[in-house]
Amino acid sequence: MATFELSPQLSDEYNHLFALARIRPEHRFEVDAIVDRIFGPRNIAQYQRVETSTRVPAFVGIIHNRRSSENRKSALRMG
Repeated sequence: MATFELSPQLSDEYNHLFALARIRPEHRFEVDAIVDRIFGPRNIAQYQRVETSTRVPAFVGIIHNRRSSENRKSALRMG
């Protein structure tokens, strides 16, 4: 499996940006609904099975939602 390392400067920048990230109050309900759907019992079990066989973390469900609205017939690579 390919890996890469971030430079200390880039790692610091990403950590800083992550620390600044906030969900705007007007979007809280929408974000909570998506999180509940992705990490609900039915979906998280499927992502965990994929994680077990591919070593891709289950939180890839977040990316899957963003790229394909969790459409199981759509592949992430199809962007």
